Amino acid sequence: MPCGIISRCCSEWFDRLKEFREENRIQFSGELLCQLALWQRLSGIGSNNWFELEMERSEHLLANLSRYMGREITELPSVDTICYYLRHQKPERLQGVVDAMISALGRKKLLDGLKTAEGYLLLAVDGVHVFSSPRPLEHSTFRRHGDGSVTYHQYYLEAKIVAPDGMALSVHTEAIENPDGEFDKQDCELKAFKRLIDAVARKHPQMKFSVLLDSLYCNAPVIAACRAHGWGYAVGFKGARQNRPLMDALTEKLNGCQANSKTVAIRHNSKSELTLRLRWCNGASHLFNRTTLLGGLNYIEGTVTRKFADGREAVFTLGFIVNQEITAANALEIFQTCRQRWKIENQGFNFQKNHGLHLGHCFCAQGHAAHNYYLFAQMAHIVLQLAALSDILKHWRKKQPTEAATPVDTLLRLFGSLKFIIDRIRLELFDKPMELHEFPDLRVRLPTG
Repeated sequence: MPCGIISRCCSEWFDRLKEFREENRIQFSGELLCQLALWQRLSGIGSNNWFELEMERSEHLLANLSRYMGREITELPSVDTICYYLRHQKPERLQGVVDAMISALGRKKLLDGLKTAEGYLLLAVDGVHVFSSPRPLEHSTFRRHGDGSVTYHQYYLEAKIVAPDGMALSVHTEAIENPDGEFDKQDCELKAFKRLIDAVARKHPQMKFSVLLDSLYCNAPVIAACRAHGWGYAVGFKGARQNRPLMDALTEKLNGCQANSKTVAIRHNSKSELTLRLRWCNGASHLFNRTTLLGGLNYIEGTVTRKFADGREAVFTLGFIVNQEITAANALEIFQTCRQRWKIENQGFNFQKNHGLHLGHCFCAQGHAAHNYYLFAQMAHIVLQLAALSDILKHWRKKQPTEAATPVDTLLRLFGSLKFIIDRIRLELFDKPMELHEFPDLRVRLPTG
């Protein structure tokens, strides 16, 4: 499959980045350097040394880049040149490219199929640790050890649009920093959350989100911030071991409306039987930290029981505080929506770390480079998902002599996994002439649309 089907819209956004270098000393454009950094991620190349070796040995890279970028490229920069550019380019400018990608998807209505019945896009928020170093890092946290040594951690709070089909599109990245003291997960993440939610609301005012959060964020400032923006929320709650007074208030409500329950058979086969018992209540109130009284707290609790054929049972319970009023008609849907938060960990961070984007590798630890390489991983992941899950393969097939050779309708079904697509992109970019196709009046659609 020709890697030329990947969209070239990033070129225009890269070309708009503010140039910090002296004009008379620029040999390689910022656009070219950014394109190479993006294609390094898209190709699954896990280190700068590997990337430099690929550039040196490839007989087709110059011609492919020239064809792809629409102008002649006669010379390639070294990896050191790319790192120099990324060390000094401010991350907020590359974050602006991610913002433009999400805004373009919204304008073209590609995200409409991912919305809930209430019109919300599901926005999962979670922290991710990328790597650690004994050397100081920009945009990092630090911890001091008993022997006097200090470890610096690249840690981000990430917001991704998630969907049941496994899509996880990065919307905003907020660096978690602790310039005034040692790293404290709860304090630092909650401060970063306030910055993140305000940034997302400012940059995407036309979008309405329902924020999916884990139990760390079950507090008054987070819920109040979501309400202030007119957004929905679903916050994990661990019950009495997290906040006993709140659990007591919810239990009192639950006991007062025992009719608010239902049992659903999820799966039944010869090996096990899986059932879900839901309980819920609406309109609870709680005084958080003895200072902030919040009312209108709706709570849903799901107890999953797995009965094995040999008589064994496994039981676990999940609870969530949500903005939406819960009824017997929508209880199952709300509970399933709450559980979509795990997409940011599985289809998001786990894929990026372990299946081709090498999120845990430090490509360059100096200046802003580490943060910028992280942002290129988010861009590459967006492009990969759109290429793999959209109907762009259908348009490519129309350009082929026969359609019988590719009877499937998406790249993901053709190649089986995003990892195989990454491997194919690397093959197409470095080892063979690139084949590009023009699609006049192309309107890409997702299967959920």
